[in-house]
Amino acid sequence: MILVIMAGTALMGAVRWEPLNPLDEHTNAVTTVDYAHYEIHAGSSYIANHYAAAVASTNSLDCLLVTADSTKAAHLIYFVAATDEAVAYFYSGVTTSADGTALTEHNRNMRSSKTAETVATHTPTVSDTGTLIRTFPVNGAKLGAGAVRDAEEFILAANTKYLLRITSGAAGNGISCEFDWYEHTSKQ
Repeated sequence: MILVIMAGTALMGAVRWEPLNPLDEHTNAVTTVDYAHYEIHAGSSYIANHYAAAVASTNSLDCLLVTADSTKAAHLIYFVAATDEAVAYFYSGVTTSADGTALTEHNRNMRSSKTAETVATHTPTVSDTGTLIRTFPVNGAKLGAGAVRDAEEFILAANTKYLLRITSGAAGNGISCEFDWYEHTSKQ
């Protein structure tokens, strides 16, 4: 049995019924997407990453995310990867004397011309790491927040700097950081 939720609209004295959930044109299956996926379609979802091919033991790859002073909130998941052992740290309220080199931010809807308000960089000059939010070992694999978006997503504060620091535990460690976020203005 297929349940289609209908909404009626008055049209010149008659009621016109239309499904709230669109049907797939090939299978007539009810189609829905989760909210984060909707933000991709809306052109409000972005990705930026950086890879360092040979990070020395005890050195770090630093990636910074700076949120705008805006009513739009960035909803973030991040990923880290390393070819050998490393430890990742996620900080909030970071102080920098220089924000580093801008990362190329891509709109995940390749048809959209929207650009992010949030700015992603690498190699910032950090004078204070702020508050440590999360620490986890990487151990030569791709890990991080994001395996299940609802459980791992952070809603970031406006006008705030966030640091993802990945410290190498081996010589010549290939390390990458990736930010995946959408920007949303609350309806509340």
